Amino acid sequence: MTTLTVQAADTATAMDQIVEKLGADAMILSTTKRNGKVIMQATNDSPEGFEVPMSSQLSAEGNNVHPDRSRSPNSFGEMFSQGMHPSRGPDGLPAENIHFSSQAKASVKARTPLPDGQSGGHSGASASTFPPMTAQSNDGAHSVVSALQSVTKRIANLEDTLSGMMITEPDGLNPELQASTAVQLKRAGYDSATISRLRPAYAGLPYEAGITAFLDMLGGELSALDSESIMKKRILYVVGATGSGRTTLAAKLAAALKGMHPGKEIALASLNNAQTELDSKLKNFARILNLPTTILRPDIPIQNFDKMTDFDMLVIDVCLPAEEAVEHIAKSAAHLGESQMGCLLSIPGGTSSKMIELTLQRFTSLQPTIALTKLDECETGAAEFSMLANYQARIGVLSGTRAVIDALAFATDTILGQYLKENFHADGHQDKISF
Repeated sequence: MTTLTVQAADTATAMDQIVEKLGADAMILSTTKRNGKVIMQATNDSPEGFEVPMSSQLSAEGNNVHPDRSRSPNSFGEMFSQGMHPSRGPDGLPAENIHFSSQAKASVKARTPLPDGQSGGHSGASASTFPPMTAQSNDGAHSVVSALQSVTKRIANLEDTLSGMMITEPDGLNPELQASTAVQLKRAGYDSATISRLRPAYAGLPYEAGITAFLDMLGGELSALDSESIMKKRILYVVGATGSGRTTLAAKLAAALKGMHPGKEIALASLNNAQTELDSKLKNFARILNLPTTILRPDIPIQNFDKMTDFDMLVIDVCLPAEEAVEHIAKSAAHLGESQMGCLLSIPGGTSSKMIELTLQRFTSLQPTIALTKLDECETGAAEFSMLANYQARIGVLSGTRAVIDALAFATDTILGQYLKENFHADGHQDKISF
């Protein structure tokens, strides 16, 4: 008799190794787990009392190992499978023909009181002793099958109940497919809070009309009341994460201010802790736009902003960590007043809703105007607009990256509504719906 002990990460892998080395008729002697590893001992010679070889888990049609051969014949998963197909037992035989090993029979015999005059030895045991034991064992097997049949019936009833249910809104079904509007908005990526809050916009409308009304209302909710008013501020802070298009946005704002206020001196500035010269990218933009530049340090007293007589308007690219930026801009707002300064937060297209949430949390105390950047590279989706709406953010600027001059669009409710419609995916980011 050949005995093999294998060690593997899980039971299935251990059984694969045993089948490979001893064949499909190998018998499992023991299974233990030590230090997170499964240790399995098997033999290729059938020991007494073990009548369930691994070959019983092979398909009756061929020699392929059963896909779930890691399950013990007495495991719950195997018994549940038998309950789903109660005509078969663990060994593949009909349930009424389930047989138990001689070892199991002996165990039952040892626990069963013998009639008077019979001894527990083999010589004195009558053959008539075994039928009652076998019947008792079969009764236990049938009780398991009966219980699983009951579970199967309940699951079937639950499936029938669910298949008859319909997803509706609180008002119930609507012949104009009112409920379908909410479902399709959810599938497109808008969250439940936004859909519920804007329900009055689409309630009672047919599907496409409801979607249009929802997106128009969302665009109006997200757009700043007067997005162009920020261009009247004397000092503009531009904040955002590195790589969000913040520096490019600052240059575009300076270019727009130069076109809107031809008689005023516009300058670009960088606010950072570095002791080096001006950022090369910002310097190149200033050279292209023919604008003066300056470097600001966070330790400069806020009162010195009043002494910047050389420049009429200043666009500041803030290169500080979020906490320092918020502290500095808050002091500036307290000293200069909101009429003199504004703050824009750069959020690039393609940013996840979770990252948008973290960014808004960092700068929420400043109540910045949102600038969506890099929209010509990646679009902003339904989940992201939902997050912005949940934080009551106001979008004031839409921007791409392909040009610096004449590359800003001020986000009115009409423009935002049109953008939302053009990027609405009714079936989970596939074909766009036409309006």
